[in-house]
Amino acid sequence: MATVHWSGGDGDWSVAANWLEGAVPQPGDTVVIDSGNPHVTTNVGAMGSITVGTAGALTVQTSGFFSGPLVNHGHIDLLAGQPSVTGSYVNDGTIDIHPGAGLFFGAIALTPTDLSDGITNAGRVIVGTNAHLDLGGGTFDLAAYGRLELSFGTIANGTIVDDGTNPPLQRGTFDAIVYQGDLDIGDVTVVNGLTVLNAAGGAPGTLNIGFALTFSGAGTIDNVIINWTANDATGGGQMTAATGTTILGPNVMMNATVRVTTNGSFINQGQIDVTGPRGRLQVGGSLENEGEIAVAAGANFTDTDLANNGTVEVYGTAVLSGTLTGDGVIALRDGATVTLNGATGASQTITLVDGELRLANAAAFDGTIADFNGADDAIDLLNITAVTVLLTAGNVLAITTAAGELINLRLDPDEDFSGKTFQLTQDGTGTEITVACFLAGTGVATPEGERGVETLAIGDRVLTVDGRSRPVRWIGRQAVAAPFTDALRHHPVRIAAGALAEGVPVRDLHVSPEHALLIDGLLVEAGALVNGASVVRTNPVGAFVYFHVELDDHALIVAEGTAAETFVDNVTRRRFDNYPEYEALFGESRARIPELELPRVKSARQLPGAVRARLAHRAVMLGFVADAA
Repeated sequence: MATVHWSGGDGDWSVAANWLEGAVPQPGDTVVIDSGNPHVTTNVGAMGSITVGTAGALTVQTSGFFSGPLVNHGHIDLLAGQPSVTGSYVNDGTIDIHPGAGLFFGAIALTPTDLSDGITNAGRVIVGTNAHLDLGGGTFDLAAYGRLELSFGTIANGTIVDDGTNPPLQRGTFDAIVYQGDLDIGDVTVVNGLTVLNAAGGAPGTLNIGFALTFSGAGTIDNVIINWTANDATGGGQMTAATGTTILGPNVMMNATVRVTTNGSFINQGQIDVTGPRGRLQVGGSLENEGEIAVAAGANFTDTDLANNGTVEVYGTAVLSGTLTGDGVIALRDGATVTLNGATGASQTITLVDGELRLANAAAFDGTIADFNGADDAIDLLNITAVTVLLTAGNVLAITTAAGELINLRLDPDEDFSGKTFQLTQDGTGTEITVACFLAGTGVATPEGERGVETLAIGDRVLTVDGRSRPVRWIGRQAVAAPFTDALRHHPVRIAAGALAEGVPVRDLHVSPEHALLIDGLLVEAGALVNGASVVRTNPVGAFVYFHVELDDHALIVAEGTAAETFVDNVTRRRFDNYPEYEALFGESRARIPELELPRVKSARQLPGAVRARLAHRAVMLGFVADAA
């Protein structure tokens, strides 16, 4: 490669006559500018090196100018473009980086002095590919140095202070860095730890990640709020422990509002919130949870083998495809769904506050199921046809399958399941176990507050819809064996919360098909309301039990916030299992109770069209069907 010397005074780089050798420098040439000021206005390629003498200058006005090693004793004006300095750099002159221009350093060792002495940075300085900026344990104040960018380079050993005006640092490596101010990155690798402080120098700091965060070597990150802003279309966010185990300390708050995938080994001692309709936490390596993971409604959490020694709060969905170990708690709330495909250890607790637990390997579930007592709680045994369920000693649900297999599920031994019946329903994917809340758990309004219907006894007082307190005359109890009964006449009807009006019922209400509710001045039997969406006929497999509350007259009491009729002897009390109790109290014959003087709707064809349309509209509002009309 040739050595060429500038001789053209203040002129155009691309004019051959301006060079002593009579030729424009070619890529790879050595350029010497002892005096004068060449102006670069077109792409001239990458020079082998450039030296600007004390009487020389260089003006770059294009984005297509590249250089190699740079020695500057004079003055360089960067009006546009992004010249690249690689290999070596000496500057005891001056360099002005104008707005819109930049100076890129690649494959070079830098110190803060290299970026400050003689440089006026109104544009940007880029620590580029294989460049290494060593802060020497000092503080690098971006407000004083100007805009700094990181593009596959490394910044090491010191503190960076960001007043909030610096743009995202994009991609590269932080080696033993303390960052003061909100840290915005694209794809950064952390070596020897990273501490992020707030603008005042305290904790916690904020780390905003546009694509990826990689930890090289075992270590801990703590006292930081981690926000992910990655684009799902490009793979979402990636958090990787390249070697060893990375610990998210007890004061870490990570917000995954987009899809975030972890790779490698992590221990979470802080809190991970998976939120929003795009929130996804996908564990691709291993995760041990010693803190809390919260999965919001609409969000999703997936893992293979989870060691849970903390708490996982699920409001959305979670799928664990491998083994669940540890002594932690997974809580299902607000209609959450959790699927466990593998074995579950004996020290793990699943709390069914309100949701559905799906077990793909029920025989390998050795954990404890707590709080399984509400109308919105369900256990789904995937790919299993169960035929009987029985609560045995120690609150163990003993389930017999059609294949003759016995599956035992341990419920909370301290919970009281007195009077509760567990119901089996074939749901198309297996067998669903629910608590028969038309028996136990249906809330009936009393002067002392709501009580489960199964807890009421003769003499207890209940509230009628007009606010009066009335004594219970008798409670009829009727056990029904589902396989041997007429489903249309006897299987329970489930009326979804809010199906009749806003907040009516307040929770799912289970009643017999002939049980009437007060709707728009009509006594409408539940069977007449069935629409296949918000009101459905259930399909229990085993036995279930009905309770019927009788007052001195036919009245309307409040069950799950719904006006529901009391027992009226329009058939016979003899069908009740405890009829001998009634006979002992009142004798064999008693005059029938007159019915309320209200129109009674016994079939769907008798239901007024306006009522049907209103309930169909509510079904749509509740999201049950696209068009229930």
